[in-house]
Amino acid sequence: MRRVVALAPDDGASAERKRGSGTKFLRVWDFATARAAELLATTSAIEERTGKKLGVQSLPRHLRRRARSFAPRVTRRRPNLKRTREGRAGDAFRRAREATRRRGALNARRRLNDDGNEVKTLRTHVWHAKRFAMRKPLGWGWIVPSARPGRGRGWRFIMRSISQSAIAHDSSYNTCFVMKGEAKAVRAALVKVVLETKALRTEAFKSGQRASVIHVLSSAKRRRIIAPALVYHARAPNSEDGSEVHIWVHPRVSEAVHKAFSRIKVDENVQYDFKASDAFARVDIIGAKAFEVIQRLVPSIDLYAEQHTQRGIRRFVSMDPRAAACEVKVDGSALENPSETAPTQAEYDASRIASRRAALERPWEETSAIGVKAYSAMLINRGPVAMDGYTLIVSASWNLPLWLGVCQTGAKPAGIAEWLWCARRFGRAAFPDDYLDTKAGSDARAELFDSVSKIKSKMPLGKVSSCLRALEARTKDVKVRRVLRVADEKLDLGTLPSETMVRVNLRCPWAGQPTLGSELYIPNDVQRDAWCSKKSETKSRRRNDTTVGKVSGEPIGYITSVSAPAASVGLASALIDANALKSLTENFSRGKGKVFIMISPPGKPAIPAEAVVIISTEEFDEPWW
Repeated sequence: MRRVVALAPDDGASAERKRGSGTKFLRVWDFATARAAELLATTSAIEERTGKKLGVQSLPRHLRRRARSFAPRVTRRRPNLKRTREGRAGDAFRRAREATRRRGALNARRRLNDDGNEVKTLRTHVWHAKRFAMRKPLGWGWIVPSARPGRGRGWRFIMRSISQSAIAHDSSYNTCFVMKGEAKAVRAALVKVVLETKALRTEAFKSGQRASVIHVLSSAKRRRIIAPALVYHARAPNSEDGSEVHIWVHPRVSEAVHKAFSRIKVDENVQYDFKASDAFARVDIIGAKAFEVIQRLVPSIDLYAEQHTQRGIRRFVSMDPRAAACEVKVDGSALENPSETAPTQAEYDASRIASRRAALERPWEETSAIGVKAYSAMLINRGPVAMDGYTLIVSASWNLPLWLGVCQTGAKPAGIAEWLWCARRFGRAAFPDDYLDTKAGSDARAELFDSVSKIKSKMPLGKVSSCLRALEARTKDVKVRRVLRVADEKLDLGTLPSETMVRVNLRCPWAGQPTLGSELYIPNDVQRDAWCSKKSETKSRRRNDTTVGKVSGEPIGYITSVSAPAASVGLASALIDANALKSLTENFSRGKGKVFIMISPPGKPAIPAEAVVIISTEEFDEPWW
């Protein structure tokens, strides 16, 4: 119970007495218990004089809350008949009362989906299921949190949390592949199936001081991208133990990535071990206060000792995250060796509970706890600045304690949908939505339009809106042969092969919201004068003209992912024909790497937007991982 300071009035005569007595503290619960008789008499007198009940009984009957679902002794329907049937069945399996009330733990062990396929759950599944809407994405093999249910926790809440607080996301559903072998063999295999081979040859990556974000190819000959991946050395390579590399990929493409590395192992006759491992967990933290969250979770690490580099790696050993979040002081020399098995909350002994309670109630006093277990972890910088966040990789057993510690620091948890909104906020490419040049991206787009067709088939013909019909009409396959993700000199010349596209970030500062299924068009002179020219006394922008909302010609691009409808300024990611950018830059440029473009939503007038070409402003189009 929280302690409250009781202050007496200052009458001037008792100054000496107050100075020597010190501050008085009272426990609210003990004080209320001692005065319970007086409080009951007071409330009874008020009810008798006014003739009205106080508290919940003062409300109308239909507004009172009758929460009796927790009662274990409620009367069941036809209990004798059910008991008789169970007796006839013989030695039938009957759950104990304790197991019946542990539905969360029983559901966490469920390994099969409704269609018979194997499905997994996060170690934080029960925690997320109490706070998020859970879903089973097609092809993932996981039950993951989607978003917060209800209203009031949408786009604006996430954007405000990024700018003022921190966002945490449990990314342990991603597949972690472990590659072990000699350093030369591992490096040779990576070079064969990776698009960005230059990043793997740096000394920082070889020594295990920096991670790399790469794109895995299907084979050395076809060189078609499968998916982006996060790669790093789990330990510094040496001649004795060899090299151990971890590769994190999206769960939807885990089988394709495994086949690609297995094919290289057979064709090139390279000896190494490559298999998926569930021994590691991953938690991502982003936002303005991500730096403070890490400092509170790992007080022993000095983030100012080294320069903050993009994808830099730090390895550390720290105490239990739950104790660190409560700011319990632990002697560094007394820390035990890092444990692979995390303690549960029930294993906390009396000394730990007392230390935690003292830290909460008396923050002005330094306390020291004993017997706190330690864990080893890896910290990866997600971007060039601290606001881009950090990635924590720990043993799978420490996933739940780490997650509880992160949430205790004040970081706001995010589901899958909210995590993709963060990708729009930082302008990164999200997999598989923004990867139409991959099989997973094209399949995800086809599934989206299939769901639109199913929704339309269940609605009466008179209830189908024109926007839904226009969206269904755009279900044609989008052929994307290649997407440039590294700066190329041929982009400015416009001499790239056909069906070659580049990714752009769209922003709608004037009006309208980008939607899925929208197409991109080259604007005309009237639209440019209406939205890009300055208003003067002699020249009008004519934004009310009917021709402003019309487009002509063939589409030059497609929107792949968008922000939530509640966004004040719409954001989106799109793919544009690389050869069409030369015409846009010459006629509709708005600065370095920015062009003016028109968006045609299905069934609605066209809206203006500003497109930022990623590879014109950055060297590499880094994905959201």
